[in-house]
Amino acid sequence: MNVTGSLAMALTVMALSGCGSVGDEVTGSPRAAASSGVVPTGTTEPPPTSVEPAPTATSERPAAFPQALVGTWISSSGAAEIVYQFAADGAYKYAGVLMQQRPSGTFSFTIGETGTASADGTQLVLVPRISTESLSDPDSPSASYKDRPRALETEQLTWSLDRGQAVLTLDDGENPPVDYERQ
Repeated sequence: MNVTGSLAMALTVMALSGCGSVGDEVTGSPRAAASSGVVPTGTTEPPPTSVEPAPTATSERPAAFPQALVGTWISSSGAAEIVYQFAADGAYKYAGVLMQQRPSGTFSFTIGETGTASADGTQLVLVPRISTESLSDPDSPSASYKDRPRALETEQLTWSLDRGQAVLTLDDGENPPVDYERQ
C-alpha cells in the first residue's frame, strides 16, 4: 500500500502535462464565426448586421479569480495523491493518482482534467473542458485502459484558506472536506 513520493509525483506530473495545455482555444465555433462576420461553410445564416457593444465591467465580464487560490495545491494520503493547479485567469488542471502495490505488480488509477474555475465568495465552480482516466490492473490486464474520456460534469465546492494561506480546504458538501497544501 506504500507509494514513494517521487513515483506518485512523477505520475501526477505526467497526468497534468498529458491533459493538454491550459488556455487552448477552440476555433471555428459559432460564437467566433458570428463575431468575425464569417459564416461557416454549409450554413445559410447571414453575417450579423449590427455590432454588439463591448461587455461592461458590471454586466458580462466574469469576476477576477481569487489571487489567493493561484498556484499548485497537493493532498496526499497513503496511496493516493490529488493535485490542483490554478492559474490567475481561472484555468485549472487536476490530477488524481491512486497506486497500490500487489504481488502481481502495481495497480494504478489516474484522473487528469483541465478546465475553467470561477469563484463567487467561498463558492468555487469547476467546469471541465477535458477529463480522462486510466487504469492499470496487473491482476486483470484486459480490464486496463488509458486516457478514457470522462463525463464533463461541473463541480461546485466550498473553499477556505487556513494557516496563513498555506492550506486550502475544499468541501463538496457530500464527502469529508479535503485539505491541500500549497506547493
